[in-house]
Amino acid sequence: SGMYKIWLVDRFESIPIWCDMDVGSERGWMTIQRRIDGRASFERPWKDYVSGFGSPVAEYWIGLKNIYTLALNVRSSRGGQARLRIDLEDTSGVKAYARYERFSVGTEADGYRLSVSGYSGTAGDLLAVSNNQTFHTNDKDNAKSCAGFKRAGWWYKNCAVAALNGPYPTVGRPHNGAYKMQWKNWTAVNPANPDLRFVSMKLQRLHFLKQLL
Repeated sequence: SGMYKIWLVDRFESIPIWCDMDVGSERGWMTIQRRIDGRASFERPWKDYVSGFGSPVAEYWIGLKNIYTLALNVRSSRGGQARLRIDLEDTSGVKAYARYERFSVGTEADGYRLSVSGYSGTAGDLLAVSNNQTFHTNDKDNAKSCAGFKRAGWWYKNCAVAALNGPYPTVGRPHNGAYKMQWKNWTAVNPANPDLRFVSMKLQRLHFLKQLL
C-alpha cells in the first residue's frame, strides 16, 4: 500500500492517490474517501465536494470530478464498470464491508448521479437506497434540506440510511441519531450499535498505476 500517481485520461493530468494493496486477497484499491479521526470537517460547500479536500494519507474526500473520471478510466481500461468497496469499523473494533460490482457517478451537469449495484459483503446493502440519486450539499440541496440536516454532502434520498460523510464522533460526546457518520443497520453487525470510528471508500485500481517516488 502507498501513494500512487493516477493519470486522468479525460483531463490530461495526474493526481496523487492512496492505493490499498492489502484488502484480503485483492490488490489495488484507490481510496476516494477516508474517515479516521475527525480532523477534517466534511460540512463543506458544493465546490469543495467537487474538487476534493483533505489529505490522501489522512482524512480525505478525493472530489466528485475525480470520482467521475476514475470510474470512467476504469470502464475504458477494463471494459466494464468500476467496483466500489466500503470498509467500516466501530469504536468497539467490530468491522464490516460492503462491495459493489458496478459503480459510477454522472457528470456535474447531472448532479454526479450515483449508479451502484451488485452488492456483496457483511455490512448490508444500504447504498442501494442512494442509487440514482444526485449529490447534495448544504448550499446545493434539492433533497428537502438533508445535507443541512445531516451536516455533510451525500447522495441523499429521504435523508438516506447511509451517510458516511456525517460528523465524526467526538470522544466522550458521540453524535446520536442522524448527526453522525451513518450506516443505519449497524445493529445487525453489532447489536450494541456504537458509533463508527473508521470509514473508507475505495475504487478498484487502474492497470496503469505509477508509484510515486
